Amino acid sequence: MQYKLNHRDFIEKDSKFYAILSTKPLVCSLRYAQTDGILKKVDGGIVVIDDIDDVQIFSGRERLNDIINHHADVYERDVYDLAKFLSNFTDTKNLGISGSGLIKCYKNDSDIDFVVYGIKNFNNARNAIKRAILNNGVVKNLNLEQWKELYAKRIFGNELTYDEFLWHENRKFNKGTINNRKFDLLLSDDVRVNLNFKKIGNIVKKGKVIKSSPFSYPAYYEIIEHNEISKILCWTHTYIGQAFEGENIEVSGMLEEINNRTGYEKFIIVGTSRKAIGEYIKVIK
Repeated sequence: MQYKLNHRDFIEKDSKFYAILSTKPLVCSLRYAQTDGILKKVDGGIVVIDDIDDVQIFSGRERLNDIINHHADVYERDVYDLAKFLSNFTDTKNLGISGSGLIKCYKNDSDIDFVVYGIKNFNNARNAIKRAILNNGVVKNLNLEQWKELYAKRIFGNELTYDEFLWHENRKFNKGTINNRKFDLLLSDDVRVNLNFKKIGNIVKKGKVIKSSPFSYPAYYEIIEHNEISKILCWTHTYIGQAFEGENIEVSGMLEEINNRTGYEKFIIVGTSRKAIGEYIKVIK
């Protein structure tokens, strides 16, 4: 049987719900588990799924299309309003939904994980959100209470102060509110995942960003320092869009040796766990 899978879709297998990180190979992150009919969010790890004959696919595009045609409650109405806004800047076929809204386990106050397929479409959507926020449009910035809630949700150690966190976040324009409901704008670009690696140890480095794909997942940054080029992969949403080309950054993470087709390369990995305690990327101003 042939399946059409996309990055950020969900699949269900054995009462466990996985978010798709890569389709080549099929690498997923366990997000929810169902026990006695109750679906609970879990802090799961990354797994490779080889057998997809008995999985159920949850398509982000199809779910959003259903919501556009019939929005049954206040959450779905807000999803519809956001889709309607962004459809002015890219075709609705380039839009989708992920997270709790995709598998219908959201609550009245749940955030929206809104997906845009393709980097060009994502940049158009992000620029539209930026203009709306700066011009007091239908999409607005988070308020003070929402920023503090997000800081508590994202930072678990002393990686960033609240002021540092807010400075970085306020220039990303990959999140906002619609009808006072928070949403994240997520890029779906299906980066190939290489799991053939060896951990070397913790590392802290400073350098200038010379190449980046900051909103991909994983985000990619390349820095140069003392004639040595270090490549950085970021697996935690906290540091997606954290830095741009030409900026000087400090990075703390796990140094790993990855076996690529061209041989072994060393990468700094940020986000070796969902909480990423002790791991960060920050711009040095």
